[in-house]
Amino acid sequence: MDVELAANKKPAKELAKELHKLNGKIVEQEKIQNLKLKAAEKKQELEEKSQDTRLVSILVNAIELACPSLEETKVPQTQSSDSQLAPKETTKST
Repeated sequence: MDVELAANKKPAKELAKELHKLNGKIVEQEKIQNLKLKAAEKKQELEEKSQDTRLVSILVNAIELACPSLEETKVPQTQSSDSQLAPKETTKST
């Protein structure tokens, strides 16, 4: 009721300006809400990626603990790989 009384007392141009301002504020609030939603979505994505990274790190650590490292299991290679595959004695004395 008060709005109607106020509307009746103000000229149409002033009411139009106020309406335009209010619409502008609503549009700005909607933009802000959209930006907040996008920011929340990005934050969620980053948190999920962070969790994935942590899980990968945990898995790598578990594998390293469960298996000896490659450096420890390497066989020293003093000969070429062909000579390692060949039998050591190829001639037999009869």
